[in-house]
Amino acid sequence: MGIVQSDGLSATLIHTLGYLTVTAAAAVVGLSEVSVWAMLRRSWFNLDLIWAIALVVTGLVALLF
Repeated sequence: MGIVQSDGLSATLIHTLGYLTVTAAAAVVGLSEVSVWAMLRRSWFNLDLIWAIALVVTGLVALLF
């Protein structure tokens, strides 16, 4: 039982560290090489509006089906 828990814990830890490493690398590349900030300044969109539309559509689908 202890070996199985240890294997599961180490697999979870390795997956988490790998995920964080890749995410951090993508953020660094996105901010420095691709210039995400410049793109966001030019083409920002209203997330509140998108969220409201998604809620209304979901409510309508729930009512209809």
